Amino acid sequence: NAFVVIKNIGSHPLTAATIRYSIGNSINEIPPQLTYNWTGNLHFLEKDTIKLTGLNWNVIEGNRGVFSFEVSNPNGMEDPTPYNNHLSAAFDMPTKIETTQFQFHFQTNHAPDETSWTLTDAWGDTLYRNGENLTANTLYKNDMVLESGCYKLKVQDIHDDGLKFWANMPPNGNGTAGYAMLRKISSNGTTYAPFKTINPDFGRFAQIDFAVNQYTGLEEKHVENAMVKLYPNPAQISIFIEINGAEKEQVIAELYDMFGRLLKVQPFFGSNKLEMAVNELSQGIYIVVCREGGKVIGRNKFVVSGK
Repeated sequence: NAFVVIKNIGSHPLTAATIRYSIGNSINEIPPQLTYNWTGNLHFLEKDTIKLTGLNWNVIEGNRGVFSFEVSNPNGMEDPTPYNNHLSAAFDMPTKIETTQFQFHFQTNHAPDETSWTLTDAWGDTLYRNGENLTANTLYKNDMVLESGCYKLKVQDIHDDGLKFWANMPPNGNGTAGYAMLRKISSNGTTYAPFKTINPDFGRFAQIDFAVNQYTGLEEKHVENAMVKLYPNPAQISIFIEINGAEKEQVIAELYDMFGRLLKVQPFFGSNKLEMAVNELSQGIYIVVCREGGKVIGRNKFVVSGK
């Protein structure tokens, strides 16, 4: 998503405005614009941060794009100073990898309790993370299966000295260095050379942004699951699904794998909660879709972790 900040520099409160925004390949391009009708109550010099959704990132042809937006019609009237209503900003696109299978190599250093890592999707959901009680100077290989879309791999160190810091290395110290790298795996199981390697001297944290097969676009919509709750995540034995505000007799839960294959269907039978066994599933990402008749009321991703 894109975020913009608007500020009222007028003498009257700002209660409404029109925001038009777009992304393109260059500042000279005029791509189709999306519109957001903002409402609020900003007094002099007050600000508001606005999240703008619906952008199709797949229209960007190279490694860089341009985001543009314009604010107009303050309080439904013509703006007497329109020269300061428009802004454009260039941005870098994350690396796009055409595969769905990955392996993350994580070599701990002499202080394994200081460093941790997570892999999250475009919605901020954690799909993979490090295990508990890591051992010093040990290589952990973590297999990952990812759907098409955007991801963030983040490695953090609570003592701000990363996986390698010169002061910890001989002859000045007695520490050892670690490393972290992301590899892609072919359909026949071949592991390729790393396509992303983290500089181990990263201090507090390091981050890798990348896309699998395609960038998140208009066709990929995140269902707000106010009516559906799923836990635990990650899971090993069972998951529990709770619904609110729906006709329980008509709701079913469908379980899909990452390839879109329907694995099981389970009705709620008039209850607002059901338990679904997942112990027979392989490690990876799965999706539960809850339907009330033909209407989707919730779509939740979850991870089946290693036994």
